[in-house]
Amino acid sequence: MPTIHPRVLITRTPEVDQIIAAGQARWPGRPASATLVALAGEAVRGRPRSSYLRRVQSPGPLTDEIIQAALDED
Repeated sequence: MPTIHPRVLITRTPEVDQIIAAGQARWPGRPASATLVALAGEAVRGRPRSSYLRRVQSPGPLTDEIIQAALDED
């Protein structure tokens, strides 16, 4: 979709896929990009991350640092 705004590229690592899955459990049918924007917005507004991350079975620990790193990647 055309835009005048710069785009942000995020690599679909296993951790990012877990974050997307957690968000899509809350918002079924929402595209991955829109899910990440919504989750980032909630993080900025201070919503406790555990409320949506609990819904995903994780093969390993999903820490606040992993989430922040995934959202900060350029």
